[in-house]
Amino acid sequence: MRESRVWEIDCRTLTWLTRPVSRRNVLRAGGGALLGATLLGGLVGCGGSDEPAASGAGAADSGGKPGEGKTIALSLNGLNTFDQDLAEGCLKALAGTSYKFIGAQAGFDAQQEVDNIRQLIARQPDGLIVLAASADGAARAAQAASRAGIPVVTTIWFPVSKEADSVYYAATQLETDRGGQLTVDFIAKDQGIEEGDILEITGLDAQPFTEGFKQGLRAALKGAPGLKIAASQQGFYTADGALKALRPMLAANPKAKVIIDYAAEMGVAIAQELQRQGRKDIVHITSDINDRSAEWLKRDDGAYLKAARWYSPGSEGIVCTNILRNKIEKDEAPTDANLGQEGYTVKAGTSEPTVINIRQEMATGKNIDQLPPPGYQEFAKQIPFGA
Repeated sequence: MRESRVWEIDCRTLTWLTRPVSRRNVLRAGGGALLGATLLGGLVGCGGSDEPAASGAGAADSGGKPGEGKTIALSLNGLNTFDQDLAEGCLKALAGTSYKFIGAQAGFDAQQEVDNIRQLIARQPDGLIVLAASADGAARAAQAASRAGIPVVTTIWFPVSKEADSVYYAATQLETDRGGQLTVDFIAKDQGIEEGDILEITGLDAQPFTEGFKQGLRAALKGAPGLKIAASQQGFYTADGALKALRPMLAANPKAKVIIDYAAEMGVAIAQELQRQGRKDIVHITSDINDRSAEWLKRDDGAYLKAARWYSPGSEGIVCTNILRNKIEKDEAPTDANLGQEGYTVKAGTSEPTVINIRQEMATGKNIDQLPPPGYQEFAKQIPFGA
């Protein structure tokens, strides 16, 4: 019989109803391969929180706390700091409500993701948020939700096909050309590097986010012919993966002038390695942001991490949750005014899905404190995602 992966916490008292299965216990039981199926949890009685309801979300018609008897589910592609920060944003947007919140993470495995989504849909949630490991697999799995009338919001979305993408009610999208142009402009214009070798550490090849950012970078590099990508390797969105890719690449290309990586967790590991090697001569740029990468942006004037193609995973969680709350509570479609985060805009004329453009900036040590945070630490302390 399959072991239950569900944990639940009572938000009124912040006490466990069902404790999470720990990594240690799973490994002792010989179930390490099952970690990708771990459900993040069910939050019950969240109306006990002192946090106000998320701005942009509607109020329940009953006059009670919104979300009574309702469930929002979250399917994560894995569990690095981006995933955790996104989940914290979801919880931030559910604070002060009576929603139940459940979720699962796939360990960046496409087949596990399909199984997770099916399990979450079987619990008959009122809305589902998907951060896809495989755009095609996630869309196929979400068809069951669409048929059941469950609105599905996908985040960091990249199109598959009109038929596949029509399962989504709404989608937040990084404009890949803008992200690539921001990065290349920072290298050439801000840092004055107009020629030289770039080392690229991607996330996971064929995965939507990796392919989108890669395409955007290459489009922007056409306007900077002196810059070229000398080597490109996958880092699998992990610190260990980034270092395994970086060390041989750097040894083979010691005169490289720029390193671009695709995730804050990898960026922190690379910054530490550059510091260990005393390499202040390389402009290092990461993508997205976490609390540790923000510290590295400020350290020694960005000597080991100069910039980040910034967008906030916590803000992503808030926006996706608000989209569902507005749909569930008021049957209200996404608008610029009800998303609850500055800089997010609904793309005109889109439907099936309605597309929301994500706010992107180039973050440095000078402006990082003026940008929204990557996540919400009050929830990280209370709820041990990835326990």
